[in-house]
Amino acid sequence: NYENPYSHSFDIAVEQELPYHTAISVGYVGNRAQRLPVFVDTNLLPATTTKGYDVVDSTGKTLSSVTLPWYTQRATYADGNILTGFSSINSWYHSFVVTLKKPLSHDLEVLSNYTLSDATDGGQVSGVNGTFNGTDTPVDPMNLKAENGRSDLNMRSRFTASVVYTPILHSD
Repeated sequence: NYENPYSHSFDIAVEQELPYHTAISVGYVGNRAQRLPVFVDTNLLPATTTKGYDVVDSTGKTLSSVTLPWYTQRATYADGNILTGFSSINSWYHSFVVTLKKPLSHDLEVLSNYTLSDATDGGQVSGVNGTFNGTDTPVDPMNLKAENGRSDLNMRSRFTASVVYTPILHSD
């Protein structure tokens, strides 16, 4: 029952001209992706035990503990891992964007942008070894809903700016 993934992107912005040929825009950018692939080892029998892990800081202080199912038995030992693709990962991206721009005039050009965003998904992985290449193995293959959370791709806050100064030589 594998289905092709799809996404919907949407944005809205308002721009206002300011003095000195400058403009500011404020906007929202969003994306909803559905049916992204996940590859699950389907050659596992249900877990018969659990294993605990501690999350520690750089000093060794325990911040939290997690207990997960521990899979020790395979359905068919001769086969090892059998990765099966499912189209069941969904993601959301929301962002608030502020842009300030001043086109080149009086030898100066400015472009700055601030983005505050939040990205969540059910186990999506980016890059060469990502979602579409079968390397996003879930922590608990029998409970894919437990994978929902902040995305690996989430960059909460980002500021970029560029300033170009181009003095124009005037001949007198």
